[in-house]
Amino acid sequence: MTSLEEIKKLIEKADNPFIFYDDDGDGLVSYCLIKRKYDKCNGTVVKGNFDTEIYLDKIKGYNPDLVLILDIPVIPQDFVDKVSVPIAWIDHHPITNLEGVKCFNPLFNDKKD
Repeated sequence: MTSLEEIKKLIEKADNPFIFYDDDGDGLVSYCLIKRKYDKCNGTVVKGNFDTEIYLDKIKGYNPDLVLILDIPVIPQDFVDKVSVPIAWIDHHPITNLEGVKCFNPLFNDKKD
């Protein structure tokens, strides 16, 4: 479990963060709020299943120093394994344990966040 404060520090430290967000209302609003606060962020909507190869190509095109994932319920471990920059994931769906990802999820029930 990672705190929102830790994720905020990662975003502030990054020069070129890239965001993947779900194509529903909470994914879009999450992206818009972060983009409004940190204009340096770029991002793309994720529709349907998370296709590792398609989204790895997006990363290659932007060359980010941080990948932020918003409101996407399932991220394949093979995607995480192929990304060479830090990944932070903010989500509210049932918890999925991924190695190599800093994850904030209110289901972890950390009252201070």
